[in-house]
Amino acid sequence: MGHLRLAKDALTTGTAITIAVAVVLLLFQYGPEDLAARARMYGFILLCLGLIPLGLAKLRRIKVKQIAADMVFGALDTSLMVAFAILFGLFGGPIGIVVGAGLGDALAEAIAAFFEGSIAEKLRAYGIDESRTALRTSLGKMAGCLFGAGACILLAPPIVAGLLPVLKA
Repeated sequence: MGHLRLAKDALTTGTAITIAVAVVLLLFQYGPEDLAARARMYGFILLCLGLIPLGLAKLRRIKVKQIAADMVFGALDTSLMVAFAILFGLFGGPIGIVVGAGLGDALAEAIAAFFEGSIAEKLRAYGIDESRTALRTSLGKMAGCLFGAGACILLAPPIVAGLLPVLKA
């Protein structure tokens, strides 16, 4: 019976990933030319896509508070990675993006894990069942990553616009 549940959980997660990737790839083809407008569009789309794993969690009777620690981890982890990728991309172009993403992810893992563990401890102290299952962890982290990336991309254009004059000086 455990294998059947695991297969069903993997199918649920795979469905969420497939929908998210398909939507983003489709929209790469049809988007505004203006970089700031594209960032707003993609940021908003990523925030909306974050609702897919939450909807799937609700369908599977998983409460948001049960996956809150995973959501915080995903949001912090991904937003820091995206921020580093953007920042390093300003200095080093495409290779800077890759280096920034790698460095940002390594740093973010440590920071986000600390917050995730702290939140999990608090939830247990309040008697909230946040025990990890493959599906809970997957959906929580996926939602958090999409929310974190979306928020970071929405905030990037004004921050980068403010940084560019400083970088050029």
